[in-house]
Amino acid sequence: LMPFVVRLLFSAQFATAVGMSTCAVFYMFFRAFTLPAAYLPLAAGHSRTYMAMELIYDVALTAAVPVAYHYYGLNGTGWALSVMGLLDLLLIHGYYRYKYHYQFRCQAWHIYAVQFALLCGAVYAALELPLAPRCMVGAAVALTSIWLSLHQLNKETGMVGKVMQRFKRGRTE
Repeated sequence: LMPFVVRLLFSAQFATAVGMSTCAVFYMFFRAFTLPAAYLPLAAGHSRTYMAMELIYDVALTAAVPVAYHYYGLNGTGWALSVMGLLDLLLIHGYYRYKYHYQFRCQAWHIYAVQFALLCGAVYAALELPLAPRCMVGAAVALTSIWLSLHQLNKETGMVGKVMQRFKRGRTE
C-alpha cells in the first residue's frame, strides 16, 4: 500500500488537489473553533437543536461545494469549504450565545485572531511565493504558532513545565 500512496502523492494527478487543500485549510481552522461549541445542545439534552444546526450546515455545504467547483474548479471547492466553515462558526456561536449564553472569553478570541493572522500569512505564502521564500515563511509561521500555543498552554495549565519535569526525571533514572 505504501508504494502506491507515495507514487500517488508525488504524481501530477495529485498536484491539482494541493491548491484545493491549501484553500480548505481555513475550513479546518474554523471547525476546530466550532466543534467544541457544536455539542452543547447534546449536553443540554436538546438533540433537535443539534440536528437542526447540523442539517442547515450540511444542506448549505452540499449546495456550495458543487457550485464553487462549477465556477472555480478544485480551488473553488476548497474556498467553499472554508466559507461554509466560517458561516457555521458564526451561526453556531451566534445562536448558542443567544440560547445557552455561551461565549468565549476575550482572551480566546485574541488567541484565535493571532493564529488566524498566522494562517493567512502561511496560505498567502503557499499560494503566491516561490519555493524558497514559501518554505521560510512556512517554517517561521509554524514555529511562531507552536511557540504561542505552548506559551498559552503553559500559562493556563502549567502543562509544559510538568512535561519538562517528567522528561528530566526520566533521564536521571
